[in-house]
Amino acid sequence: MLEFLRRALVFPITLLFTAVLVSAQATSGNIAGTVEDATGAALPNANITIADLDRGTVYHLQSSSDGNFSQTHLLAGRYQVKVESTGFAVFTANATVEVDETTPLTVRLTPANVRTTVEVTDITPLLTTDRAEIATTLTGGQVQQLPVLDRNVTNLLLVIPGTQLNVWQHSAAENPQQGIQANINGQFFTANGFLLDGTENQSAILGIAVINPNIDSLQEFKVST
Repeated sequence: MLEFLRRALVFPITLLFTAVLVSAQATSGNIAGTVEDATGAALPNANITIADLDRGTVYHLQSSSDGNFSQTHLLAGRYQVKVESTGFAVFTANATVEVDETTPLTVRLTPANVRTTVEVTDITPLLTTDRAEIATTLTGGQVQQLPVLDRNVTNLLLVIPGTQLNVWQHSAAENPQQGIQANINGQFFTANGFLLDGTENQSAILGIAVINPNIDSLQEFKVST
């Protein structure tokens, strides 16, 4: 009997850590694009400034010989991208960066004598085509607008397509923060992995989140399989 219990415990724990390895992809996003002139030709050595509007951090880079640029390891949030090149008008765009996503940006500069500043209010990330992944991301604004039962962060799982509440839940003694057990896209809850600010945050035995952060502190909530 004891041997059976040991084997029964090993199986879900193995699944759990496998799920963590698959889903623990990144805690930051990227902005990447191309700088072109009015004819569509690449503009090398353009000066690019990317400013984090939420934290005040500023990044400086230049476009490559083929006009491309990329800034990685950006925390999720709002950014302003400013592009300057001698003889051309300044280009300014606001972009939103999401976790594990690349926000694309095509910059087309016009001649300076036109005296035009191009401003883009926001940019939506394209679909992820470089990997097989099903992901749903809720921004901090969406989280605040959703009616969440008991203001419990893990209840946000129930608004994600393909999520089903498990038929039984742990008792309050085992689970004082009342994190729910949810089966996602046919995967049993014990195989779920939880990350909080990039750090592993799940109970290997109970299959739930160890720490449920205050819902008002969330900047982003993402589920990927």
